[in-house]
Amino acid sequence: MIRVYADTSVFGGVFDAEFSEASRTFFQLVAEGRFQLVISSVVQEEIEPAPENVRQFFSEMAATADFIATSDAAIQLRRA
Repeated sequence: MIRVYADTSVFGGVFDAEFSEASRTFFQLVAEGRFQLVISSVVQEEIEPAPENVRQFFSEMAATADFIATSDAAIQLRRA
């Protein structure tokens, strides 16, 4: 199975008119088992201040996602 990392914007995109169709299609493919969703603690932290509907959707999808460890290099890249 193909593992796909989704960043914070993909979860928010579900509720954004411009990106909703693509984001919903992606998550439907995840739900169908075509992709294995991968998320990190960075995404989890960035979702915390998001609107309730985004946090709820993230929680539902996170239940079946693989979590990856965040390295120092990844944190430095994020800050850049």
